[in-house]
Amino acid sequence: MNRILSSMAVLLLSVLMYGQSADITRKVGKISDEEVEMTSFDKDTSASVLILWENEEIAIEMTNTGDLRRHCTHVERVKILKEDGRDWGDYSFTLYDRYDEDMYNISVTTYNMDNGHVTATKLPKKSIYRTRESEATKLTFSAPEVRVGSVLELSYEMHSDDYWDVGTHYFQHSVPVNYSELEVNTPKWLKFSRFTRGPVTLAFKEEDKSSVISVQGDRMILDTHHEYFTGIDIPAMKAEAHVYGISQYMSSVTYDL
Repeated sequence: MNRILSSMAVLLLSVLMYGQSADITRKVGKISDEEVEMTSFDKDTSASVLILWENEEIAIEMTNTGDLRRHCTHVERVKILKEDGRDWGDYSFTLYDRYDEDMYNISVTTYNMDNGHVTATKLPKKSIYRTRESEATKLTFSAPEVRVGSVLELSYEMHSDDYWDVGTHYFQHSVPVNYSELEVNTPKWLKFSRFTRGPVTLAFKEEDKSSVISVQGDRMILDTHHEYFTGIDIPAMKAEAHVYGISQYMSSVTYDL
């Protein structure tokens, strides 16, 4: 336990000393030459991967039939710094039948520097594989042309009927994170409990909004509560010998209904 607490103290000090390292454009498809040209991460030279940008928006929506569902929009952009980081280009997701889950608008692009110019290689739709399992569908696909120096960008949307399971969002990973942001939108009358943990100090703001929606042909006003979290230059939390369940120490936000 003393060893774990010591590690937490070092991480907290690192967070306080950190400022954003990689200047990025937080817009899908807008990759700078500097991101592709990067060869190492000064604040963690051992890193095989740097998460340049991670953005997730989770909204509990009301459908036109009056049912609630969870809608997620996710974007992540990573830099491959070493050979053993190439497997970050392999993706796998499980979608459960009982919650009518689906993932769509999937886009994967690999950016490389070739002959002094940034090239973009998109994953063909036919290379996204859906395999039936017991009461679920498994999606697997891999970013194309991945090599040391590549920048990979993944984006997708997902919906699920299990609106009560917003779950846990991890700002901290086994590799360093340059910029991470989370937005959670819920109807005001749906009261979620929120728990934060870990050594990283996250910027936070909240606001209420109203919108007009259509339910079974009738117009109604939906009042929603919006919460925003931002983490900048988050150090990696790496597994240590004799430490079980390292994820429980990672900086995260959990919502529970």
